[in-house]
Amino acid sequence: LRFAGNGLARLDEYSLSDPFLVLYVRGNGTEKYVQHAKTRTLYNDLNPEFPEQFTFELKPNLKYQFKVLVYDADLPDMMLTIKDRYSTLLKANERHLYYKDLIGEAE
Repeated sequence: LRFAGNGLARLDEYSLSDPFLVLYVRGNGTEKYVQHAKTRTLYNDLNPEFPEQFTFELKPNLKYQFKVLVYDADLPDMMLTIKDRYSTLLKANERHLYYKDLIGEAE
């Protein structure tokens, strides 16, 4: 599976949204979705084309449901120096340690 968005909402006051996507999967009658994958953050992008590809091994005769949530990433402290901000962006992108606002979802 590959994912892209078109015309996402602008949730940041001084820049475009910084979207990342979280993919959940629910199999055959289970109640809870399980997080399967997460993309990296694409900065200042309202029409993201996420480069990650997700593959699954699906068992025959089972029904699967997918849920996709797209978030806008926000750093917790926008008063950082440029050097600190860049370092924090790299760390945040690795672990998604920043605040997030839900842009949208699909099931």
